[in-house]
Amino acid sequence: MYRAKVKSSDPVISKRWAYGGKATVGGKTFIIPDDATIEDVDGEWMLRGFVEVIPASVGQSTGKRDYNGRVIYAADTLKSCTTKRILTVAWADSKCAFVLRGDRHENLMAEWDLENFEVTDKPELLQETDR
Repeated sequence: MYRAKVKSSDPVISKRWAYGGKATVGGKTFIIPDDATIEDVDGEWMLRGFVEVIPASVGQSTGKRDYNGRVIYAADTLKSCTTKRILTVAWADSKCAFVLRGDRHENLMAEWDLENFEVTDKPELLQETDR
């Protein structure tokens, strides 16, 4: 499962997230929701319901949940509920695993107890130092 911000010139729509499978066609990135359909239109197969998204916002589900039960995706920012630690979720090809990155470290996500972290929608927190 992937998640990404919808690509739109409308300021309200551009703040929405799309969820589903991911496809890149002709240099554009799309999310294909579970309710998308494939239809035969005059002998040609057409996919209906796909959503163009901002490529830099695409994140894959880690399969883990935060303190509030919210699904954690790659590129999410996590904030500790007990300290001021701020971490970013990323995929590390070299480790073939999701990792948590702070200012001074990178650890496998599987090594962390995420019950004390919550996903934050405030990217400005990344400018703070990891404590």
